[in-house]
Amino acid sequence: MLRPKTLDVYILREVALPSFGGLLLLTLTLVVGRALKLIDLMVNRGVSPREILNILGYIMPGFLELTFPMAILMGVLLGFGRMATDQEITAARSSGISLHRLAVPVIVLALGAYAIACWLALVARPWANAKLQDQLYQMTRAQAIAGIKEKVFNNNLPGLVVYTERIDPAHSRLFGVVLSDDRDPHEASTVIARSGVLIPDIPHSSVVLRLFDGSVFGS
Repeated sequence: MLRPKTLDVYILREVALPSFGGLLLLTLTLVVGRALKLIDLMVNRGVSPREILNILGYIMPGFLELTFPMAILMGVLLGFGRMATDQEITAARSSGISLHRLAVPVIVLALGAYAIACWLALVARPWANAKLQDQLYQMTRAQAIAGIKEKVFNNNLPGLVVYTERIDPAHSRLFGVVLSDDRDPHEASTVIARSGVLIPDIPHSSVVLRLFDGSVFGS
């Protein structure tokens, strides 16, 4: 069984520590770039902190796919740069240790980083993207039903005014619906329906309001 020698452990430590620091720094930089949008969702859109953490977790594999190889490169440059500055590489060469021998632990680390990067790109990120789309859809659907109040003329949708007598949030159903559509001034219409339901449109990440047992009155 091959065991790493003291030299290998030392070089790995010198490279791994700055790599870990670089990974934190680079990933934090990308997270901060998205922080304003996430804060806006929480403050202005009513998104809960738990949902924000879920979104952040789902976009993290995409960040790590970029920052992980960059962090390894940064660690190798900083680690060997520090060793060169302290004349440790010169001392190793004087002791008969070649540069190829010094590169062995770095090559092992690079192969491990390559395997992790492939897993992030081919497995983790596609799974996280699918979960993120589902999370955003659930948020959109929840906000759509939450934005409609019972026995109130809701005009939070541009060109539309919605009135409903009763709401069943569990099944996203509306009862006693009056809908005024003024999006086209030349074809304004009013719809009176006994019930309606919010139906998910997953391909377009939107929600469709379908009305039942109603009549349309046009201008």
